[in-house]
Amino acid sequence: MGIRITCKECWNGERHDTGAACTVCDGTGDMVVPDNQIVYVNVYSIERCYGGPEEGGWWYNWFECMESYPCRNEVSELMQEQLEKEYAHVKEGDIYSVLGGTDLAVYIERKPAQSETKERPYYE
Repeated sequence: MGIRITCKECWNGERHDTGAACTVCDGTGDMVVPDNQIVYVNVYSIERCYGGPEEGGWWYNWFECMESYPCRNEVSELMQEQLEKEYAHVKEGDIYSVLGGTDLAVYIERKPAQSETKERPYYE
């Protein structure tokens, strides 16, 4: 029994599109990954960035991949725990405070740097 990871095919950035049946995850939003499959344990630093003045100002989280480690799924949770401890020094302050700071996230994903922010989002 493998771990479950978020299906990126039907994920729209905020929630899963449940109206259409996804052929990858069968509409559940999660996929079971076999133990022998290679996954990536990605380490991200997270900072808050100012998006713009619309609606009184809005902010977004910027994910920057610091490291990406390929491993078999059966040891990915252990690797995730170890990397959270190893990179604990990155986390400082509170990104949701006016004082700011940097947060840390370690995700098990299907691709290297899968959740890295590629471009600034636009206000809609």
